[in-house]
Amino acid sequence: YWSQPMLVLGSAIGAGNYSRPMGEIVWFEEAATLNSYNAADFSTSTATINSEAESNGKIPKGAKAVKLVGYADDSNSTGGGYCQLDFGPKTGEVVDVRLNLDESPDGLWRDYGGWVRCDSDGDFYRSFNATGTNTLTTKAYVVGVELR
Repeated sequence: YWSQPMLVLGSAIGAGNYSRPMGEIVWFEEAATLNSYNAADFSTSTATINSEAESNGKIPKGAKAVKLVGYADDSNSTGGGYCQLDFGPKTGEVVDVRLNLDESPDGLWRDYGGWVRCDSDGDFYRSFNATGTNTLTTKAYVVGVELR
């Protein structure tokens, strides 16, 4: 005889039954290093950060937000000039994380961090102003991700 038959559309047992909670936050056991932002000197002032590729797949495609932490130094910040590092969901729009390095002692790493919203692909944007060419160095890590 048959007891409680079930039709499941999917390629595996259990497929279609699980739906992850919306807005779930996943904390990483080990911080995901963003490859191009590990002691990197920036050559362009704005860039899209492909979070999936930069983290070697640790950050899933379509993430809603990432918890970003890092350190930065401008080797000529005491010499004056405007020095700032920004991260946000879109270039030229509201900034979620900002680090101002004006008049910081040269060689002193300053920390930054916070939640950065992502676009629909799970990417976010970075922009900066430095006191000179190749004077801004940063290290960036992701310690958590909010899923859509």
